[in-house]
Amino acid sequence: MEVPDAFRRSPRWEHDPAGQRWLDDLPGLVAVTSIAWGLTVDGTVNHGSNALVVPVRSALGPAALRLTPGDAGSAADVRALEFWSDGPVVRVIRSSPDGAVMLLDGLDASSPLSTRAPSEIAEVLGGLVAAMATTAPPGDVPSTTDVALAMATQGRERWRGAGRPLPESVVEHACSLAVDLADDDPGLAVNADVHANQVLQGAGRSWVVIDPTLWRGDPAYDLARGVWTLVDRLPDAASIRTYAAALVRASGFDADRAWAWMLVRTVDYWLWGVEAGLTEDPLRCERVIDTLEES
Repeated sequence: MEVPDAFRRSPRWEHDPAGQRWLDDLPGLVAVTSIAWGLTVDGTVNHGSNALVVPVRSALGPAALRLTPGDAGSAADVRALEFWSDGPVVRVIRSSPDGAVMLLDGLDASSPLSTRAPSEIAEVLGGLVAAMATTAPPGDVPSTTDVALAMATQGRERWRGAGRPLPESVVEHACSLAVDLADDDPGLAVNADVHANQVLQGAGRSWVVIDPTLWRGDPAYDLARGVWTLVDRLPDAASIRTYAAALVRASGFDADRAWAWMLVRTVDYWLWGVEAGLTEDPLRCERVIDTLEES
């Protein structure tokens, strides 16, 4: 097994010597795990920004070996999948104690939800987000209320520090909406990483989420990501508006609150993108914001 060059070149590892050593060790780790768990590599290796996914065959049939650096993030990944184990998420067959190595049910990685028509994406993604909005998890997990409060209290300062990259009126609107969002926490489980590339088909052609991030608070929090990650496929403001409205409608969440989160999260990510030196994502956010502000 070879580690894909695209995975090695990810900015995630650029200033991470430990991560680069982990990349070098991956072929051996896959080999050792395959022997210990009775697996056979069977297909093309896939990856995201932080995880390598190796198709394998096990005694139970097709599966996927997911490997990440062992840290607090990997433990959180396992916790999220186990929390939603009765919901529309991929099943964990077994995992290492730190969650760095997981054996998951085999899914069809060749055609993620992102390859479907925007109308279908909106319907499926909105339904999945709603299905995951169960009782809030116990223990210490991040809160959407904290994000809203940070925007309400720090958004204007961040905007100035980032060089005023978007109209002041938009920032003022987002900060005003964030005040209300911070004051009202529904206290539900939240998938804080909502987008169509994270959704694959499993047995029976059902759609399942493969890499959820477990938060608490308002499940409408990350609908915006479902829009800005697809905006390159939406040619104009009318199509963006139609898709976003369909996504909100499919979720069944309160429309005013969902649209408020969409604006707040997009402004938040726009500022973060500028602060991080990104060039393409702020432009995507600009298209979304222009559409939302016209609505």
